Amino acid sequence: MRADSHRVAVVDVGSNAIRCLIAEGRDFQHSRTLFEDRAPLRLGEDAFLYGEIQEVTRLKLLKAFIDWKLMFLDLGVEYVRIVATSALRNSKNRDQILNQVFEATGLQIDIIDGLEEGRLLRDVLYQRLPHVAPLSLCMDIGGGSVEFCFKDQIFSLPIGTVRLLEKVSSKSMEDFRLHLRPHLLRLKSTIDSHKPPLSLVGTGGNIKSLSRLANRLHLAKSRREFSNLAAQKISEKLFSLSFEERLERLKLNKDRADVILPASCLVDETCRIFGLSRIHAPQVGLKEGLLLNSFDRLLGHTAPS
Repeated sequence: MRADSHRVAVVDVGSNAIRCLIAEGRDFQHSRTLFEDRAPLRLGEDAFLYGEIQEVTRLKLLKAFIDWKLMFLDLGVEYVRIVATSALRNSKNRDQILNQVFEATGLQIDIIDGLEEGRLLRDVLYQRLPHVAPLSLCMDIGGGSVEFCFKDQIFSLPIGTVRLLEKVSSKSMEDFRLHLRPHLLRLKSTIDSHKPPLSLVGTGGNIKSLSRLANRLHLAKSRREFSNLAAQKISEKLFSLSFEERLERLKLNKDRADVILPASCLVDETCRIFGLSRIHAPQVGLKEGLLLNSFDRLLGHTAPS
């Protein structure tokens, strides 16, 4: 490792999964990934259905952090940043969970709000897509909430995919749309309309899956950009298949094959309401935003929040 390099670990404790990333470099732009892992723990299912994280889920969460702490030590990580979003924010037993993780590993989990989540995502999108993101509506689809950024405006809406699965019992396309539409119409009326967004920039696991499906189904030439028409066709295709068919024919993971339904509706409905025809999928998410923020803190480019 170079003398001016740093080893940084970040963890995104989301509502549909927990993601860990360890990178090395002198700054974010020149960093390389050393280790990446994803634990498919659906904290949001517990939080939004029961109001707290259940014992089985808590034990799995604890095991993931114990395993990752050993990896941090093995790789000589010097800086760790862990944040939790909507699911833990809304869990009655969140303090108990934070204490359990700290006592077992010495790792501190910070609960962040939707606006901070939006800022982290906006910063990494502006860095990765400097000529596109500032002119676009940026959207991160989470399990509990969805963050929207446009210029200096950041909004966090309680329409995440796991939350929608719990609220919309019919699981029908039209009912998902009916639930989403009022939120999106209010958002459109709030956003500065003097210069409306030119395109949609999406982040999160569901956007990655949708962009890959667009490419695999020959609806897009790459995995980084697809059209609103492709999004509409993918949504129709997903709803025409059973859960098992989405696993077998579309090769989706079990923890993706259900949440991708409301996610596809969200992308399609957002494009319809805002009149957007292009969707950019830069293949980054909150963990990359955390990594950028962590390198900036190490190098003294930003003050800790």
